[in-house]
Amino acid sequence: MPAKTSIRQTNLRWLMLVFGCIFLMGSYFCYDIPAVAQTTFENDHYDLSPIQVNNMYTIYSLPNTVLPLLGGIFLDKIGIR
Repeated sequence: MPAKTSIRQTNLRWLMLVFGCIFLMGSYFCYDIPAVAQTTFENDHYDLSPIQVNNMYTIYSLPNTVLPLLGGIFLDKIGIR
């Protein structure tokens, strides 16, 4: 009876890695680059100015810059258990 070959031992793992990277790149492109969606927010349905769009992104990204610093300080104080 032939032994089963693991996916880790085939070239399929590289294809899966490439698809995973493309998926994550597309996800970050949509979420972390506000200029991509700016034209959508400026149309008549939303009617937002460029300053309002940038303020929305600032509100979204500010906690993502401050909370990791506070979390790091917190972990330094209590330690990892």
